[in-house]
Amino acid sequence: MTQTNTPPGDTPSGAPPLGLTCAIEGLLLTGLVVLLHETLQPNFRGGGFVLCCVLLAIVFLGFVFVRDVWRAWSSRSGRGGTPTVSANWNVIARSLMSVLVLFGAMLLLGMVVAMPLVAFAILRWHMGLNVMRAGGVAVLLGVVMPIAFSLAVGMPLWNGLIPEIVPGWIGGSIIPSL
Repeated sequence: MTQTNTPPGDTPSGAPPLGLTCAIEGLLLTGLVVLLHETLQPNFRGGGFVLCCVLLAIVFLGFVFVRDVWRAWSSRSGRGGTPTVSANWNVIARSLMSVLVLFGAMLLLGMVVAMPLVAFAILRWHMGLNVMRAGGVAVLLGVVMPIAFSLAVGMPLWNGLIPEIVPGWIGGSIIPSL
């Protein structure tokens, strides 16, 4: 897939600062350890699939976290680590905004509606793809894959808080108690 018409300033100027990367990875790893603690409780009814996913995520993120901490420590102590390059904060802000819009849209509109809409916007806005290509990839990423995954594991998709439009697929959900 080739990119066309990439918006100016949308390409990162380099790797993000290692300290910021390590802090974010550390927070994510902490969250995963909390999730692991919850999945190991006797009253947890999420099944083995959730436990396996959390364990795999901890293992992979753990390796990445250790690598990045090592690189940050090596570059500070002058041991020949890779030099840090300032990040393009415009790209980071746009990406964070895209994630927040995705979560908000999924809460309101449900996964079947929100994911392809946000995927389309990201493909057009960030990557500069033409309308047809962005639409096709958005439908694949936002509709086909989540529905196939949902059917494969028997887990219902979030329908959204909007009034029910298509029974069982779009709208009519209520916020679950945490």
